[in-house]
Amino acid sequence: MAYQVFGVNCPEDLILVPGIVSHIEHYHLFPGFTKFITQLSKHYRVLLFDKRGSGLSKKIDRAPTLEEREHDIDLVMEENSSEKAILLGFSEGAQISALYAANNPSKVSKMILVSGLPHSAKLEKVWWLPKFFKYFILKRAVDKTVRDWGKGFFMRKSLPREYLKVMPSEFNEKLGQFERESLGPEALKKLLYKSGRHDVTPFLKDVKAPTLIVHSKDDQIVPFYLGQKLHHAIEGSQFLPLNGFGHSFFYDPKGLIINSFLSFLSNTKKVNSL
Repeated sequence: MAYQVFGVNCPEDLILVPGIVSHIEHYHLFPGFTKFITQLSKHYRVLLFDKRGSGLSKKIDRAPTLEEREHDIDLVMEENSSEKAILLGFSEGAQISALYAANNPSKVSKMILVSGLPHSAKLEKVWWLPKFFKYFILKRAVDKTVRDWGKGFFMRKSLPREYLKVMPSEFNEKLGQFERESLGPEALKKLLYKSGRHDVTPFLKDVKAPTLIVHSKDDQIVPFYLGQKLHHAIEGSQFLPLNGFGHSFFYDPKGLIINSFLSFLSNTKKVNSL
């Protein structure tokens, strides 16, 4: 598995658990990302990784299971002699982080879940339909994403409008490159089919780590209400609603999000509101 480490002589570890696609080198091409991680690394040893099959990690010919995604966190911790860590789960990585915290309470000290979801939004409103029809709805959504993969459309949809306004036109090519080099279209198709059926809701009642849920109202990838569902399902969690940040957290020119994160991590009873 590919990973990066930032920060030295820090008393606590913080692991960024990635979403459905990642590339630990290309992340740093996004303005604001490196600055965000650097600010975190002044207080915590920050571990970034690509899950198995994605980015610079070894490719596999199938989509990883939930159990394998959990084990990715264990591998990163073992490789870096980390016995307990803060989890910063992003998008699908928030789902995996919550599951890991529920199953491994002694290994998770605190948790921040950003743009996360307990389950896919695609099939929730048609749960009563026969399985065949639900599969058809999922297939249509998957086929569209896969057909456009590598053109940067998915990554562009994830970014806030204000971010896109200040990006040069050639940045669109970097978005496409990120998609192509993080995951191939066939691997993406397998991953979307599998992740579209994941539901960790039954496990959320077992999360004991202090948790902050962060979600932007203009998120076009994961609807805002799914972040609210995470909050309601994790007892004692705090909820920080955002607006204007899209499906991201690192484009933070005013330092609003990083200050809220650090506020929560230093005192889990207090969160700086935006």
